[in-house]
Amino acid sequence: MTDPIRTERLVLREPEARDRTAVIELFTSPDVGTYIGGPRDRDELESAVPETPKKRPGLFIVDLGGQMIGMVTLDPRDPDRPGAASTELGYLFLPISWGHGYAAEACAAALNWFATTRPGEAVALTTQSANARSMRLAQKLGFTEVTRFHEYDAEQWLGVWSAPQYSGTDFYCDVAIPDPSRLNVVHEDELVLAFHHTRPFWATHIVIVPKQHIASFTTVDSSDEQVMRRLFEVVQSIAGETERTTGAAAVLTNLGEYQDSKHLHIHVHSGALR
Repeated sequence: MTDPIRTERLVLREPEARDRTAVIELFTSPDVGTYIGGPRDRDELESAVPETPKKRPGLFIVDLGGQMIGMVTLDPRDPDRPGAASTELGYLFLPISWGHGYAAEACAAALNWFATTRPGEAVALTTQSANARSMRLAQKLGFTEVTRFHEYDAEQWLGVWSAPQYSGTDFYCDVAIPDPSRLNVVHEDELVLAFHHTRPFWATHIVIVPKQHIASFTTVDSSDEQVMRRLFEVVQSIAGETERTTGAAAVLTNLGEYQDSKHLHIHVHSGALR
């Protein structure tokens, strides 16, 4: 069983019996089917979709407020298709959920899960180049174009994503704060950034950092009062929300040899160790 993945607004979870109606609506939607060969026949799906859903690693139902709005998949890729990646990202969302950034939020969380589960491996994404929404999403997620090819009577775009590799000593100043677009951001303002850890150690694992460089908790001085006040306000808010949604939360920071990135950062976490 895969632990649910929680983002700022969504939960990525295993399929359940209550999702059956939404699954059928998803695959019979003319809008959803525009770039994937058209909608499926409803009667055929009513007969084919089981009452008890099949579960597999890499299949996530995207849940908003207790209701399924879409799905994200990370499945083995046909080795005969163009591109070297062995895993492919897929996603489908009900039209009612379009235009709110849910696909980007869910796919970023799934990619972070993949990077933790299969470190160092790349992920492919194929979409019709005419699908403007998917092309924008691919760019936002950080996919790099590899090639374009003709398949299913249309031009296909193939991109590849891999988790950013970092070997420096201040990931936050060097990577996260200058360009948070590839992160699963929970909160951002002029002083503080909070996001889901790129290599989570717990089922829920959020990192909160001041945008101003402060080396560690023990180097804070009076000149940092405004930043620290705001940092702790955000920590309190995120910890409270985590406690409300999961039933428990822990808050910690590391010092000295325990602190890999030499920039003050606070962890809020809940759930089982990964």
